[in-house]
Amino acid sequence: MKDLWRIYLREWLGLLFLGLLLVSSTYLAARYYYAYRYHQKQVRALKTFLQESLRVEKRLEPYAHYSFWRTLGVPQEVYVLEKVGLEPLRESLKKLSRLYVEKGLFFLEEFRLETCVEKRPGQEGTCVPYLEIKGKKVVF
Repeated sequence: MKDLWRIYLREWLGLLFLGLLLVSSTYLAARYYYAYRYHQKQVRALKTFLQESLRVEKRLEPYAHYSFWRTLGVPQEVYVLEKVGLEPLRESLKKLSRLYVEKGLFFLEEFRLETCVEKRPGQEGTCVPYLEIKGKKVVF
């Protein structure tokens, strides 16, 4: 009877060991499977990020000749209120284009043109045409 009890105990211990082996291997397989799925998700996210950055780089290629794209610093926001006289037209156009090109990006908020077409009483010879420009400039 003692031998039968040993065989019975050995069988149950063997089954218990096999059960623990099955549970632990299932746990490890599930853990590695979910880690694999997580890494696949990370790879997909990285690929979409790279595609988006390539699209942005391609979109910014026409601006490569502007010097500020090469030496980008910390962006600062500057509020611009400019009054440009229109008398020498070429000079005023150069000044206006400098607003858009030099040292950053200019975002126009308001643009007002005073032309002196409507003459008010008392302003016979004193009216000078001008542009009034309001906006924000992001300086790098």
